[in-house]
Amino acid sequence: MIKNLIFAALLLTTPLAYGEDTVSTSADSGSVAPIQKKVQYYTIQPDMRECVSPLCGGYFLSAVNSKTTRCSDGQLQKSCYVARIDWGDIRQDKQTSTILIKGRLIAENFPNFGNLGILIAEQAWHSVRTTPLSNKDSWYQLNSKNIVCVAAPCYNIQENLLNFPTIQALSGVNLNGVKTNKENKAEAFKILATDGLLARGHNQVIRNQGAAGDGLTLVASDFFLPMEQNIDPNLSCDTDSQCTSSPYQHPVSSPEECYCPLCAAPINRDIALENESQWVSQCSTFGFPDDLDKNESLICPAYMCIAQPPVICKDHRCVNATKPLPY
Repeated sequence: MIKNLIFAALLLTTPLAYGEDTVSTSADSGSVAPIQKKVQYYTIQPDMRECVSPLCGGYFLSAVNSKTTRCSDGQLQKSCYVARIDWGDIRQDKQTSTILIKGRLIAENFPNFGNLGILIAEQAWHSVRTTPLSNKDSWYQLNSKNIVCVAAPCYNIQENLLNFPTIQALSGVNLNGVKTNKENKAEAFKILATDGLLARGHNQVIRNQGAAGDGLTLVASDFFLPMEQNIDPNLSCDTDSQCTSSPYQHPVSSPEECYCPLCAAPINRDIALENESQWVSQCSTFGFPDDLDKNESLICPAYMCIAQPPVICKDHRCVNATKPLPY
């Protein structure tokens, strides 16, 4: 039985704003306060105290490059206790001396225990060292500016102080003092040229580094490699060109699997094209089980979709960019 696909117009009466900086929810079993707008970088230490959960057994967080940390209750403390960390898709299979997390604190109220807070992790990195550092070196993100200079020293590296808007131009990065293998150091310089390398260290002036005068180098005491994530193959990517926005989010192998392609969402470009090809082949007209009326048509709502930002490849995952496109 062949049936026609009919799209019925359906307007959204309450469109959702894209890119909200806060999220708030409410629940009978525990309320969640708005997520902090400011994403920060934290180190974590497991709580080894022996007492009833969730009062114990979570983690202590410390904001890097700061003597105090603002906790989920708004108070400034040397470190903040959270009952748990929401790791999302981040794999927790690295046993290293230091874990660095980029994320937000949520003030979550646990029934009978009060506000303990949780950390929503966006990204995480592991130290290449097997023992923690005791020095007071600062924490930085280092990005290659991809410029070519006619004379040394070439200030082609941008140094950002984590959790602060401080930016400094560097002429070099020295990883010789970090005790790790050659493979990790090679990976570090690869990341420096692409996503940006996270490292600890101090800046050192190199007198008469070249014809252009003195240089400024970060002498690293530690650096961090990204912890792997469990990425949906539909979203997997290495470059922006491998991503697109498409309403064809699922494969179709038979008419019974046909669906209504509504609003577009990020997806791997090759997978989107394959899904679309399968949908056109199987779903341009529908065959239905015998118990359906022959004159009955499948009605798909045609949503007035919200204008979406461009799709980019970030951390090997196809995602919407941070700013929406103009209408």
